[in-house]
Amino acid sequence: MLTFSLAQVSAGAGSVVDYGLMVCCRQLLGFPLFWAIAIGGVVGAIINFTLNRYWTFRSSDPKAGYTSSLKGQLLRFALTVAGSILLKYLGTYALQRYAGVDYKLGKLAADLVVSVLFNYTLQRFWVFRRAPK
Repeated sequence: MLTFSLAQVSAGAGSVVDYGLMVCCRQLLGFPLFWAIAIGGVVGAIINFTLNRYWTFRSSDPKAGYTSSLKGQLLRFALTVAGSILLKYLGTYALQRYAGVDYKLGKLAADLVVSVLFNYTLQRFWVFRRAPK
């Protein structure tokens, strides 16, 4: 439960940056929704990875017994982020297009679902997986 809570704090920090950049790119710079979500998602993911590696999962500690090196974790994390951005975009787009929900609210809803069900699961059991004892 502690790991889940720490992961949610890390995700929250990344999400604040992600959301702020998305709105800025969309509203101020006029970017298409996909690119606004992608830019915010990448920058938010960098914050999230850093917090998760050094704080939530403490996988930078060689004694912690993780199965992947930094390179392996980065590759797995990048694949997770790509899937996450796509799912968040599709959720946001579907809510906007088919339910008439403003993209800013739709993004919050999509973020919540994707972060808990997709991101946490993959980060916990794939990206920052511990070696069996």
